[in-house]
Amino acid sequence: MTPHEKICEIMGWEIIGSAEHTVKSELEAFGVSPERVIPDELILDVVLANGIKNYVLQHNFGSLQEIEQFIFDLFKRTLNSRAFANPKHINIFPMLGNFFIYCQRIDRNGKKDKEASIIAETCWYGELAEKRLQQRTAEMFSIEPNEEIFRQTVSKIKEIWRYSDYEIDAIRYFVCQVKKHDIMPQLNKSLFFQSTEKNTGKTTVASSIICALNGENFIDSIGKYSSTLGLEMQYNTHDKPKVIGANAILLDEQMPADTKKMYGQLKSMLTSRGCTVNIKFGAQVNVDCRRNYILASNYHISEFIKDDKERRFVTINPQCKPKQISFEEVFDIWKTFCQHATPKKPFPEWYLDFEFIDGKFTKDVNEAKDNILYHNYLLEEIENSKKHQITVGTFYKALTGTQTPQSDVKRTIKQACLELFGETIVKGQSTWYAKDVIMAIKSAQPDMYSGLTDEDFKDINNKKNDGLPF
Repeated sequence: MTPHEKICEIMGWEIIGSAEHTVKSELEAFGVSPERVIPDELILDVVLANGIKNYVLQHNFGSLQEIEQFIFDLFKRTLNSRAFANPKHINIFPMLGNFFIYCQRIDRNGKKDKEASIIAETCWYGELAEKRLQQRTAEMFSIEPNEEIFRQTVSKIKEIWRYSDYEIDAIRYFVCQVKKHDIMPQLNKSLFFQSTEKNTGKTTVASSIICALNGENFIDSIGKYSSTLGLEMQYNTHDKPKVIGANAILLDEQMPADTKKMYGQLKSMLTSRGCTVNIKFGAQVNVDCRRNYILASNYHISEFIKDDKERRFVTINPQCKPKQISFEEVFDIWKTFCQHATPKKPFPEWYLDFEFIDGKFTKDVNEAKDNILYHNYLLEEIENSKKHQITVGTFYKALTGTQTPQSDVKRTIKQACLELFGETIVKGQSTWYAKDVIMAIKSAQPDMYSGLTDEDFKDINNKKNDGLPF
């Protein structure tokens, strides 16, 4: 449309002859020429789109910052347009005049930046981030998957990184999970790369997978897809998770040492879809986003898991230094893997192939069980006490030196007792028959009580009682 046609559309004028002739005829009553009162064509387009927000949503903006800059420049262009320089001419085109007054009011109140930010965030998080992501990844995954190429790529991965079939299957599940946009969030698995060894390439591999899944051409873009746990969990009111504009996000060394207070929220977040964004100075926006994360750490995942078992993670355990190849080759291998990976079975069935991970609670319970079995005087004390029933307080005292340890320590020791001695005399209470306790300890370590001297017994106890989990 020409500028004159756009004016006729905005004003609702019937075009007689030509749009240019119609506009000139209508303006004769005001005694002005079109050149003096028709503003920049961009302003016409925005008004014709029924506002800035609609205009932005109809066009292809690549980032939030790009939208903000466009809106700020639009305000300046409108305020400086000579079409609105004469106050008498502002109401010739009422809709255009109203848009100028709107811009003028924002400028006089010193709120151009604020208004640009509100509109930009509403548009970006409401719709454009997802639209931009789909455009960026469409080309990456337009290639028809080839099973032979995939098998060859897997062979390279095994040769270079020595990953097990289980670990490769876990990465394949994650990649297919990301590519299948309609998967139920309850089936989400997050990858956890863990290794105390140095130079295993875990961060480079994780970065390559993340960048490939986001449609990038190299791992130097990983900065755009690296985030913090606090940001993704929206600890602050106006936090916007990076996963909103991405297929997958890297969380490198982001798990806190103590996850006790936030672990429930973390579990809920990992198997959810979408979030609520609080636009600064604006309304809340419900955003669709898919919680696909790869985590990397030098510490074992059980240090962070507070439950006894966890199903939301699959661990990758690189233990050796990979063969040396260039970063370009690393990225190309994992990009090819991502392009040609396909689900090997239905997701609900495939999901069950992966083992649950023991959490810190399970680890502490196992340590508590060992400390009970190998304690240097506990069994003798129980036998000599001649008691018919033994309470859990006996084990509190033996393992911690007090009958009133912290609640989480109580829970750990009681669970260890339940696993060793079975259910209590009265279900839900904390007492066992002494004969059952004695039999359970001796039967759990049958060799320990046959042919050992007192000195042997002490040596075993000294070794096993090092490093109580409390």
